[in-house]
Amino acid sequence: MKTLVIGMDGAHSEAFSRGWTPYIASLLEKGTSLDLHEDLISRGWLEIATGKHGVDTGGLYDKPKANGSYEWDLSFSLTDIPELGDRVKPIWQVLGEKGVRVGIMNLPTIFPAPKVNGFLISGGGGGAPVVQAPTAELCYPREEHSLLAEEGYIVDERIVPMLVDKKITDTSEIFSIVKNKNEKRTNSFIRLANKYKIDFGFVVYKSSANLAEWLLLPEWKRMQDGAKDVDLGFIEIIRNYYQHFDAQVKKLHEAFPETELIFTADHGLTPREWSVNPNILLQELEFQKVNSSKTYTKQLIEIVKKAVPFSVRAALRKKKMINRALYSSITFDPKNTKAFCKTAGDWLQGIYINDQDRFGGPVAANEIEMVKSEIIKKFNESTAAKEHGMYAYSRKVSGSSVARLFPDIVVDVADGYLITDKVNSFVKPFTPPKGPLNLLSITKGELLCIKSHKPIAVVYNGSWAVEDACPSLDLTAIYDHVLRSFDVNRDGV
Repeated sequence: MKTLVIGMDGAHSEAFSRGWTPYIASLLEKGTSLDLHEDLISRGWLEIATGKHGVDTGGLYDKPKANGSYEWDLSFSLTDIPELGDRVKPIWQVLGEKGVRVGIMNLPTIFPAPKVNGFLISGGGGGAPVVQAPTAELCYPREEHSLLAEEGYIVDERIVPMLVDKKITDTSEIFSIVKNKNEKRTNSFIRLANKYKIDFGFVVYKSSANLAEWLLLPEWKRMQDGAKDVDLGFIEIIRNYYQHFDAQVKKLHEAFPETELIFTADHGLTPREWSVNPNILLQELEFQKVNSSKTYTKQLIEIVKKAVPFSVRAALRKKKMINRALYSSITFDPKNTKAFCKTAGDWLQGIYINDQDRFGGPVAANEIEMVKSEIIKKFNESTAAKEHGMYAYSRKVSGSSVARLFPDIVVDVADGYLITDKVNSFVKPFTPPKGPLNLLSITKGELLCIKSHKPIAVVYNGSWAVEDACPSLDLTAIYDHVLRSFDVNRDGV
């Protein structure tokens, strides 16, 4: 194998500097880092897979349905991309057309498994069933389903089903399950990679690193801040998990010792420190008109949500009508609002112009650019925005039919700042619940850990075939690097 990408959901460089992963740390120290910046709107794994940003593919973490309403959509699958295979060519297609044999495992949103020159095992989510046991539709060739079953391969294990459906609340047991999943994935990948004699490999440990960091970072910060009641046993469990993960990477490297390794992720993770609600500034600048009754209703919903037991909240999220009501809710007067920010989690950092076409709003098509420019100017002149290093800008419009789903204005904030429409100040410090912030802290209804802009990107036993000079370099750089390492350009030439 010439090149192997090791993907770790939510991984950032600090995760491997605690002394828990000596083998990974040794590879990272000898490798070369690439300074990336993700806008946290575009899906990172899709950027690596297609070499295109979400403004070109529609691969956003969440997006408006743009059907004249304020309904939102959190789903996405590879097959949703317009002109897939023509204007947008996945990495396995470009490499395969040049005779490069590929092996891809657990890449999210790739379902059903497409035909490739080699093998491909889809990841859970993004249209794929979130299951434990692999199905034939997750595999190409389909017959490799039997090999995965023989290995005991586990497609996915997620925290909410473990807590709610399986009623597993012991942290040690949860991470034992995750460690087993990682080990089965490593063994299965090595076996298939050798069977198909692949030239390019891409294996993603999706929910594992993300879960570990998501749970660890709030309590880790408390420890660094000198808290007296830190749950050291909880931290020890996650340290033990990382030691096991370190062994999996060592096993991969020893199986393919001459291979160029690329360590990367779809985003980083960081403790939440601030909340930012762009709607408040839009109201102050008179681009948004408040609807008091809707604001009161949404605040009441948030209060009730926190009072409802976690297991009940998790069950309600599965109800489409309830989900639709929550994600379609707005707090502004739609007829007298020119712009708004709507959030469903920690993955939308932008403002939409309330135009007639997408939302049935008051802004005509020929007024959009003027309103957008005025908001950007006034946002960036805001004293609070300057004090907190926030910056609003407009991304270059793509010719894709799905570009209209991308926010008209991107709001760039520092790591630790959560953009949310659920606080009553433009910028507000976030106070986490009282600790210890261990596993059960996720049941409190607050986002304690959020995505960060800088995913890990390190190449070992090679050098980056991309320019590390552009301040907006994102994960599409991984796609470009891989193609260039096989002397192929984006057109497959």
